[in-house]
Amino acid sequence: MAQGVQPDACQFQIDAPLGGIELSAGSSIQTPFLSIASEHALWIGVGEASGTGLIRIFCQYERSGDRIDLVTLDLRHATNNEIRLSLDPTEERQSYLISHFGNDGESCCITNLRICHILQAGRINALANYQTRLANEMGCFSSSSYLHPIYGNDESVAGNGNLQTHFRRLSQYDSDREKLLQSLARKRLCLIDPLPGEVAFNYAMRSLSSLLPHSPPDFFSRVKGRSNNGAIRILSILAGAARIEAQLLSHCSGAVELVLLDASTELIQRAADTLSILRDDITVTCLVGDINEGLPLDRQFDIIICVSALHHVARLELVLSQINECLADDGEFWSIGEQIGRNGNQLWPDACQMADIAFSGLPEKYRRNAYSGLIDEQLSKQDYSVGCFEGIRSEELESLLEAYLLPVHLYKRNAFLWRLVDATYSDNYDLCREEDIHYLRGLVAAEAAHWTCGGRSTELHGIYRKKMLNI
Repeated sequence: MAQGVQPDACQFQIDAPLGGIELSAGSSIQTPFLSIASEHALWIGVGEASGTGLIRIFCQYERSGDRIDLVTLDLRHATNNEIRLSLDPTEERQSYLISHFGNDGESCCITNLRICHILQAGRINALANYQTRLANEMGCFSSSSYLHPIYGNDESVAGNGNLQTHFRRLSQYDSDREKLLQSLARKRLCLIDPLPGEVAFNYAMRSLSSLLPHSPPDFFSRVKGRSNNGAIRILSILAGAARIEAQLLSHCSGAVELVLLDASTELIQRAADTLSILRDDITVTCLVGDINEGLPLDRQFDIIICVSALHHVARLELVLSQINECLADDGEFWSIGEQIGRNGNQLWPDACQMADIAFSGLPEKYRRNAYSGLIDEQLSKQDYSVGCFEGIRSEELESLLEAYLLPVHLYKRNAFLWRLVDATYSDNYDLCREEDIHYLRGLVAAEAAHWTCGGRSTELHGIYRKKMLNI
């Protein structure tokens, strides 16, 4: 016999009690035929089993009727586990059959079965068996749950007032609100004119900052304040051409010992030649090497800087732990312009959808790709971490930074705007032309509205201090 899976609007979740569905030997669970998009997966949870049978998962195609064997799970090893199976997107709809092969009388328990986008799995799981979970929640967290002394003294007095409840329907996405925000943002942006010589990328980012309710760290004032108190020691990791470092040094009044670390001998030498002639009291030391092999641990630094490069690091745990170790007790780590979005410099799906809407609404001349020379219909969906380290662990950066360091001042923004005005398209805009400025403002307004309505930031500017004990 086969038991059906009830489809939601975009995801599919088995309608099973919390204890799961018992699947006897010879029986199956089959999904309806589904349209599988990219980044979708199948999750199956296997609970207790009697016997030593197998669970086999098949994929059947709707038009051809072809069936392929995807995976076989040995119940001796698969019980009390959840298995995730990545699904390949195809034009033909597919159905998935989960079959139990075993001896008569044997059975296993399927605790969950869901098919959805990998980024929706948590929400889909949380909403499964909602009413049962809610009833259990109310039972576990009643008023008697908080009578233990660890919760403090309960001095509440029973009253006889009337309790009123009010509910309103919640909406995850309010397109009308987003459109209103875009309109209001456009009006505000009309007050911001380009600066002489300013390029489209910088104008767009400056305009975006004017709309946001928070401010980035003032790294220049911060380094100036430290320098006024005496000589300072700075380490710049993955320094490259050290352009930001040069700007920071121009704000220092006292002696600076600067150590540059990078894998490129040519880049770091060029940076050292430029920086060492700024002032006599600035000394520059170059270290050439792979950041994933670790940092120089023979000294401590007042400031450690990384400019938009941590997302290239593979051994983040090692590097961040050594950053913390290399900081002086009152030292700071500065992460400037870091990429904290999806791995491979990809956009989150909701941001990608909004970015494509904004991008496709532009005239062709603003969609000309500087590298291919062609007119792009939509943004590239390429994963840039394939074959190199670009955004190799971007999705983990925020949590790892806070695991090894203590945040002092964080500034996050930019759900998708950077992809619309980076070097691929920035030169399409002439900021002496009102028409070009108009379209740029439209992109900024779309970004700001999306960010306000739940868009995730992909750009981080942060100041962190040493994580240590008061001992």
